[in-house]
Amino acid sequence: IIATHSTEMIADVSPDEIVEVRKKEARSKPISTTTEAQAILYQMGTTHHLQLSKLGKTGRVLFLEGKDHQLLGQVASKLGYGFSRRFECIPRFAIGGMGNWKRAAMTAEVLSETSGGCVESLLLLDRDYFDDDYLDGVVQQAARSALTVKHWDRKEIENYFIDAHAIWEHVERNSSKKVGLDEIEAALEGVVAHLVKKIPAQIGQNYLLADRKLALQTALDRAEEFIAKRRAQGATDLDLVSGKQVLSTLSGHCQEKYGVSFSATTICRALDIRLVPQPIIDTLMNVCPGEIARATGEHDLTHR
Repeated sequence: IIATHSTEMIADVSPDEIVEVRKKEARSKPISTTTEAQAILYQMGTTHHLQLSKLGKTGRVLFLEGKDHQLLGQVASKLGYGFSRRFECIPRFAIGGMGNWKRAAMTAEVLSETSGGCVESLLLLDRDYFDDDYLDGVVQQAARSALTVKHWDRKEIENYFIDAHAIWEHVERNSSKKVGLDEIEAALEGVVAHLVKKIPAQIGQNYLLADRKLALQTALDRAEEFIAKRRAQGATDLDLVSGKQVLSTLSGHCQEKYGVSFSATTICRALDIRLVPQPIIDTLMNVCPGEIARATGEHDLTHR
């Protein structure tokens, strides 16, 4: 435990390793986000910017839709302290949704031009319910602005952490009641089956929002075509449903029945590195090239 006002030390650690201490407050509280850490620095009287200061060290920027960084950071920590440190040193910025990808592209272009091409920019997007042509178009347009775009093959990153066994272990360990793996599997199956029925309407609504002139039945027909195409590509129910909704609904069920709740981060933290889905590892390879090979060399990894 180190008491410090050093901007360099604050910038060099993850926000969840920082506890803000105020002598006028009865209790000290930990922080969890870079925004909170930045606010502390401003209150200390410095103009040091946590994210921008990292740019010169790493030469790359990571853009995200939402809170993917928390999950990726958990996986990075499983790959060893050295890799985790390198990952945390990469500046990242949330764009607030797929619709704002062009903001990331403009920023990437400016960073590339002003650095003489020395700064690389990467944007991670949810697969959501966008068709392949649209996503390919985004990738190609972004590349013209020196922005590399990659998207998850499942609807969103949370889908990769829907693991019945890991959920069961967490609930069973923290509940005062007897919990069977078969109970968790059955509950998960029920949640997924319920959400799958809603997918055509959700996708159809997206088509209607994109084209107000579109007839409802036409939108639903296109939704069914989209689902059929995704299934032909190998997508399963767990790939298509919202991972956030699955985990939230199942967590509510477990809280009510067993007195234990959880989140995607909870399950990610509980997963052994050998059980982390390969696409997550592959994405970290793209974010931290070179470093990942050295980190994974310390483990006997057999991914699924």
